[in-house]
Amino acid sequence: MRNFKKPDVLVSKCLEHGRCRYDGQMISSDFVKSTKKYFNYVPVCPEVEIGLSIPRNSLKIVFENEKFEFVQNITNNNYTSKITQFSSDFLDSIENIDGAVLKHKSPSCGIKNVKVYTAKGNPTNQKTEGFFAKEVLYRYSNIAIEEESRLRNKRIKDHFLTKLYTIKDFKEVKESESIKNLIEFHTNNKFLFMAYNQKQKDILGNIVGNHNKNFDKIIKLYEKHLQLLLKRPSAIGSNINVLMHIFGYMSNKISKDEKLLFIDSLQRYHDELDCLCVPIILLKSWVIRFNVDYLKKQTYFEPFPQELADNSEMFKRDYWND
Repeated sequence: MRNFKKPDVLVSKCLEHGRCRYDGQMISSDFVKSTKKYFNYVPVCPEVEIGLSIPRNSLKIVFENEKFEFVQNITNNNYTSKITQFSSDFLDSIENIDGAVLKHKSPSCGIKNVKVYTAKGNPTNQKTEGFFAKEVLYRYSNIAIEEESRLRNKRIKDHFLTKLYTIKDFKEVKESESIKNLIEFHTNNKFLFMAYNQKQKDILGNIVGNHNKNFDKIIKLYEKHLQLLLKRPSAIGSNINVLMHIFGYMSNKISKDEKLLFIDSLQRYHDELDCLCVPIILLKSWVIRFNVDYLKKQTYFEPFPQELADNSEMFKRDYWND
């Protein structure tokens, strides 16, 4: 079992943390609820923080005179300058965060697909980010950021958690200023990185192997390529490639029937009939049986706390293009 450090995660306060929505309600989120004991959540409601009441007239984003405005329905009060100033001041006041879970389609917190209106209140074809979310995305473009609605999708959720905990671990290495710790981090993440991006994994390996530069230069270059590696989730084909690599360490030690069982699990995963957990569990059982110490340390088997894994649902729709 890995020893996971609690990540610091910004969260829209209306998500399981307070009745602060415009209608005075709190929004239920299974993801936020299930991660409360694993994350250090930093809740915030930008609309309340700029002085608006609970309940209140809802707000919208208006595109007028070639710029976006933060306008309240019915009153038509303009709060653009207030939310812009608050967003900057609030993010200046907190320590570096590891991730963020924000309210989808919110004019303050939505990270994409937020509706835009004309000054007369008619919807346009434009979509944008909420005012607070835009500042979060600007400052923290490389951390794990998602909307709570998208985290119902298993693939998106797994990627979010993997990125969140990997970056958290990397920060520990960065703060240690130790080449030895960086080498250990890279070694233990070898198969996880291979599943995510083979090209970037090889570049990271070359960076670690270059001891002619000082730590500051190496860590900055490593961080840049780690961010590129974690930009997109791992694909089915890449995971199968990694699973076969790991299988090669033990294929001559198991029975013919066990080999057939594993190959069948790969095919079922490929056909999206089973989740990735099935072949992984088989491999882990053999790693333990044959005491393969190198593989025991691989984060690929447990990129985030097992208690947060949800293998009950399979989704075929690709939300990454939404």
